[in-house]
Amino acid sequence: MTQKKKNNIIIGSLCAVVLLMAVGYAAFSSILNIKGTTNISSNWNILITNVESKNIVGAATNAEDPTWEALTATFKTNLVSPGDSIEYDITVENRGNLNAVLEKITLSDSNNPAIKFTSSGLEEGSELNAGDSAVLTVKVEYDSNVTSQPESTEGTFTVTLDYSQKDGASGTPGGETAADKLIATETTSGDGLYADDTEIGRYIYKGTTPSNYITFNNETWRIMSVESDGTLKIIRDTSIGNIAWDTAGTRDKSTSTYCTTASSSGCNAWAATSNLVNPPSDFTLHYPNGNPTIDTTTYSGTVTKDASLNTYLNTTYLGTIKEDSKYIVNHNFNVGTPGNTTDTEDIATDVSQEALYKWNGKIGLMNVTDVLKTTTNTTCTSLKVGYDSDSTGYCNTNNWMWIKSGSEWTVSPYVFSNRGHVWRVLADGYVRNITANGTDLGVRPVLYLTSDIHLDGEGTQSNPYKVVS
Repeated sequence: MTQKKKNNIIIGSLCAVVLLMAVGYAAFSSILNIKGTTNISSNWNILITNVESKNIVGAATNAEDPTWEALTATFKTNLVSPGDSIEYDITVENRGNLNAVLEKITLSDSNNPAIKFTSSGLEEGSELNAGDSAVLTVKVEYDSNVTSQPESTEGTFTVTLDYSQKDGASGTPGGETAADKLIATETTSGDGLYADDTEIGRYIYKGTTPSNYITFNNETWRIMSVESDGTLKIIRDTSIGNIAWDTAGTRDKSTSTYCTTASSSGCNAWAATSNLVNPPSDFTLHYPNGNPTIDTTTYSGTVTKDASLNTYLNTTYLGTIKEDSKYIVNHNFNVGTPGNTTDTEDIATDVSQEALYKWNGKIGLMNVTDVLKTTTNTTCTSLKVGYDSDSTGYCNTNNWMWIKSGSEWTVSPYVFSNRGHVWRVLADGYVRNITANGTDLGVRPVLYLTSDIHLDGEGTQSNPYKVVS
């Protein structure tokens, strides 16, 4: 975060109340206007999503069903006699990627002494984190202490909620963020940005030629996804050259006990155990199901060094990225072992297996599931389909990410007992495995751009997106 910016989301409700008293009857019309402003726009998106009436007392009724749009909610109420009341639950959701905190609730006085308004639910200091929701309850009541007709037949009531960015959230002042701009183009057919149905809050580019080109480091890259935290996951459009995943002898099995074939085949653990998130005591290759709760055979052990390709990308190659390196953020990469032998396997299962282990760093590689998800061919349902010799053409068609020639590394270890095999993608339409040191394969670096950026351009090959800080 470049600096903490206070954001005000003002939920103002203007309750225009008309009191018509005749033969003990009063009609109240209440309008709740909720308006928001913010100086942090890193996908800051707090809005009303529902209004419901409840706890009706006496002869109180809804004159009309509650309605809402964007940041405005409207409800109309009929109150007949003192003591009548009705409550309204206004649901507020944080659909952005910035966590927020409610600093102050301000309730204005009603101008009509016959009307009593109170609120509950939200409290000062309560947090509204990204993806969460909260409820503000407004109670409209005919004050039972009123014994005579008031001088005024109108009343005004406002509620103000003062939200600010929660400590530790990221964002930059002003303008539409990269995530905002891209998510606005979401589609459900053809080439474009889709909601990821395996990871909530994430969006991925699918199809043959989606508009996901971006200039980075004065090179052509492609946007793979908009992450739930607002960062952009991008991949270089072409390989930086053929390199071994892990050269023989990088790890020594006497100290890296997981890497039993390190001296000959290399080792398929992307990172040292100590460099994984929430460091486990061992790195474990789950076999054959990829599920630690049901596997009968596992291969575990310590890993004391990163793979040689990991080290190269995050030292030598990272050093070649000059001005644009400031946009790269450390991020979690899933580095578990996908793939199993069951007929029930699907891409969601493959994703969960990859997520069993996470490495936090700057530059990595694509996961196997990254390249499977980017096709619009619905027949590509799992890693097993991509591997099946009868399935060529299922996963590589309608897929911008699939390589055009040769083969390229993924970051994903292959489920194999010698712990030296890694998944790769081949231009002929398959995913296959090969030893980490067996052949030098193509390398397309993958990294995450900070959520603080903004984008110019249209994302086409002729007019790619350009980062604006």
